[in-house]
Amino acid sequence: MPIHYVLRENKMTPEPNDYRAVTVPTMSVDWEGLIRIILQRGSTTGEADLRAAYADIRAAILFVLLEGGFVNLDLASFEPGFGKKVIGLTGTVDPAINPPVVRISTGPWLLDQFRQQATAVKEVAALPEPILLQFADLTTGEVNDTATTGGIGRIDGENLKFDESKTDEGISFVPSSGSPIKVAIVAQNFPKSLTFQIPTLTDQAAYTLQVINRQSVNGPLRTGSLGTTLTGGVAPTGPVNP
Repeated sequence: MPIHYVLRENKMTPEPNDYRAVTVPTMSVDWEGLIRIILQRGSTTGEADLRAAYADIRAAILFVLLEGGFVNLDLASFEPGFGKKVIGLTGTVDPAINPPVVRISTGPWLLDQFRQQATAVKEVAALPEPILLQFADLTTGEVNDTATTGGIGRIDGENLKFDESKTDEGISFVPSSGSPIKVAIVAQNFPKSLTFQIPTLTDQAAYTLQVINRQSVNGPLRTGSLGTTLTGGVAPTGPVNP
């Protein structure tokens, strides 16, 4: 089976035409999954023996590392060490500041075999877009229900952050007929959360909440909508339960 990949913009370089090949996983397995694959491939080693051998190998690797030794296998190499830096030549390792770590690198046999046998297939990458998971009306405490004029609203989701300097990006309430009503005051503009003042909406009118942004500086506009219709409302006159 080939390795599937998509191209994503490389934001680590200033070049506008730089992209990264990002792997699209076809499966994800743990040790239980590996045991099933080993047995399905016709191994004469029994399941119980495989489990016992894995437990012994794991314990032996840990023993060597705790003794300060290196483990060099054809699958991977393991090296004990410490995180972060030690200050000054007279400094010492403090486990609270320099936690012990294990550094792992690919073994020569695995890397060589992988490079010899791997094939690749390019897939068309779906462009990311704003995902609106829920809207909270902080005036009424309702979720995915009301939108109180002049109150504070919060959207939770993914890929929400937009460029406030661009007039074609932002948050809007779209009525069933008529022009979208854009949010003018935004308090928090984060990838997973937007907090803002709800604009003037018609009482009891239905609105679709939208976020429009670009996922890269010069990328195309992407639009995401809340799956639930919101009802415009006016601020309650009495106290609101928290």
